[in-house]
Amino acid sequence: MQRFISLLLILAIHQSSSFVLDGSSNSYSQFRKWGGGTNGTLEFEFKTDQPNGLLLYTDDGGTYDFFEIKLVEGALRLRYNLGGGAQIITVGKELHDGHWHKVQVQRHEERTILTVDGVSQMRTSRGKEFNFGKFETNSDVYIGGMPKWYNKKLALLALPSVIFEPRFMGAVRNLIYPDQEAGTARRQETRPKDHRCDGPIVAGTETICLPQSRILRGNSSDACEVRDPCQHGGICISTDSGPICECRNSDYEGEFCEKDKAPSEAVFRGTEFLSYDLSQTGGEPIVSAQDTITLYFKTRQPNGLLFYTGEGSDYLNVAIKDGCLSLTMGLSNGKQEMQIKPNKVRFDDNQWHKVSVHRRIQEISAITSFCRLSAVVDGVYADHSHIAGKFTMLSSSRVYVGGSINTRALPGARVHNNFVGCMRKVEFVADTLRLNLLELGRSGSHLIQVAGRLDYKCPTGETHDPITFTTRESHLILPTWNAKKSGNISFKFRTNEANGLILFSSGTPPRTDLFAVEIYNGHIYVHLDLGTGPSKQRGSRRRIDDGTWHEVMFRRAGRESRITVDGFHTDFKAMEGSATLELESNLYIGGLGPPFSEIMVPAGLWTAVLQQGFVGCFKDLVMNNEPVDVAGFAREQDSGSIRTLCHTQPQQCPSQPCLNGGTCLEGWNRFICDCTSTMFAGPTCGKEAATLNFNGSSHMAVTMDGEMVTQTEDIVLRFRTSKPLGLLLISSTLETGDRIELAVAAGRIRLALRLDVKEKRKEDREKDKILLAGQNVNDNEWHTVRFSRRGSNLKLQLDNQSPIRG
Repeated sequence: MQRFISLLLILAIHQSSSFVLDGSSNSYSQFRKWGGGTNGTLEFEFKTDQPNGLLLYTDDGGTYDFFEIKLVEGALRLRYNLGGGAQIITVGKELHDGHWHKVQVQRHEERTILTVDGVSQMRTSRGKEFNFGKFETNSDVYIGGMPKWYNKKLALLALPSVIFEPRFMGAVRNLIYPDQEAGTARRQETRPKDHRCDGPIVAGTETICLPQSRILRGNSSDACEVRDPCQHGGICISTDSGPICECRNSDYEGEFCEKDKAPSEAVFRGTEFLSYDLSQTGGEPIVSAQDTITLYFKTRQPNGLLFYTGEGSDYLNVAIKDGCLSLTMGLSNGKQEMQIKPNKVRFDDNQWHKVSVHRRIQEISAITSFCRLSAVVDGVYADHSHIAGKFTMLSSSRVYVGGSINTRALPGARVHNNFVGCMRKVEFVADTLRLNLLELGRSGSHLIQVAGRLDYKCPTGETHDPITFTTRESHLILPTWNAKKSGNISFKFRTNEANGLILFSSGTPPRTDLFAVEIYNGHIYVHLDLGTGPSKQRGSRRRIDDGTWHEVMFRRAGRESRITVDGFHTDFKAMEGSATLELESNLYIGGLGPPFSEIMVPAGLWTAVLQQGFVGCFKDLVMNNEPVDVAGFAREQDSGSIRTLCHTQPQQCPSQPCLNGGTCLEGWNRFICDCTSTMFAGPTCGKEAATLNFNGSSHMAVTMDGEMVTQTEDIVLRFRTSKPLGLLLISSTLETGDRIELAVAAGRIRLALRLDVKEKRKEDREKDKILLAGQNVNDNEWHTVRFSRRGSNLKLQLDNQSPIRG
């Protein structure tokens, strides 16, 4: 008996000529393939009180050809492609009046006619072949929406955006078309849904799946009509157990769509962004007569790409530039720029700001249209403009949110940087299509590509605020990093200075345990010592002193370590003999501060030996997966040389701050005066330097408290003499016999270096490394000598002559 009742239900469904689609997320009906060929017809009737919704879709299986019929603000729009480019026909208005309306599509080779209630319009396709796909591979006909399984198979759609169209809510009847090649038109009945059943399976059968539609009954009772509990635009769906609500408004959730939903948001650090590119799958672009972009953002960075959409030379580029909102638009070779720049207001203040951008095309004549562009920030600051030209639609095949691979190369680009900060509720609406782009990225939609590692939760408070170390001596002292057996630490920085100590922590003697990170000569180096000997590893593939943000991550487990710089991994092992890291000192950030001598500095950590602290911006410190509020430490510890901001200032040297012939060098938001070629000293070469006179029998000696072991030295001195021979400087030690000697010899500068005397063979102990520079230096004129050593690499330079290396 049960089987008999089920079969009667199926019979009732198949015989009914009208059915209701409730517009829910699973709502659609599926029918046999359309034998559209080159002269096919298709017709149906519908009624609804909703102005937007997908009525019908079919395509050639994902190549080029498709037919899409939908309601757009009460008008019926047919968009189709027969391989020669998409065409659009729009007929009717206010068709969401609750009355029945008849739709007919007629094909005659290159001509396609759309008729609504007796009113017709025609378009002609380009090309030489006008057959609608291949019947064997064409898709079925879908009414009211698309199956959800297409979400993971967008390449099977010639128009991928159709999957995101709002579903039709209303009634459909009298669907008539040929379902065979060159066949005759006949009334269609719903069919099983590709064996991918979105609805219930009929009891007692294995292959028949009830459609996600319900039969239109004149006298039936509907639980949703008796009592609709859904709030905030939620759709009420009747079930055997009572009404349930599907929340269409993304701002609400809950059983009755009564609760405010936490907004979708994401953190962008300069390397992450969201995008889609429909051209990669061969899909048609999204087209519309109007579109709207809304987003919220907060940032401390004055420049960065917020949003881009376009196809070819048609584009809209939205960015924050110099703390203001910048928009550029291109349509049909016409360009328009707009900048919202309120007086004494900036948008890079780390506060939330709402941006709304709206474009709408209005036809003025058969050959001319206007596109009106308007933008509003925070509902207060607004601007608008327009472009006139030969265009009929806005088109989007690409979208970027927060940046791109090459932001400066995007059409209309006015900034070169990706966005750094937080965004929330990024929505792109094109006519009926509504895309919540952050939510699509978070949920893993196959439409969206995510570059980098996005965190879909903006931090609260000031934990991620950047700080700026403004001097070589500025530094922070944090608690010890506990990484005895394993641990991880990560941070981001930006600077244009080639050398600086970023992190330092050491063990307690007699153990020599060490962890340090430095920038040396524009590259990142990690120093690690587990008490058995130092290891030094370069982590960066290219120079990182370029003024942009870079991310460093370090992980270790036992002797195994990995350093990652901007996604580039380098693995290395510590020396054998120990697998534990016994760090006892505090973690120093930005340098060791004055004086360096209070902390035991290993000889191989060159920036520490040379007292070169880090100058630049620092943020997002994470130790063992726990964020650290470095801005909070800065507010507690520093007296003014660390700032809780990271702005890029104009170059300093054009103001000529260096006096008395000093050379100006650009640092991070500062100038550096090189006074070594002058008779002056001080920050601006404004203080007269001390001068010593020697008569050939006098000398000055400096005795250090203890013996120093170093791998790097910098020596700079100025002299003048009329004698061809004389000692300028010598450093030596009684214990090892190592020494550095600078002298005038035969009118030249002579460097003699003796290292590792104890380890050398007896016959090599008295052999020095000799470098000679210059000629006739005994001309009684002032000369500058510069000597530097980095390990075994030597450099000697006289005045501005080419350096001698050894």
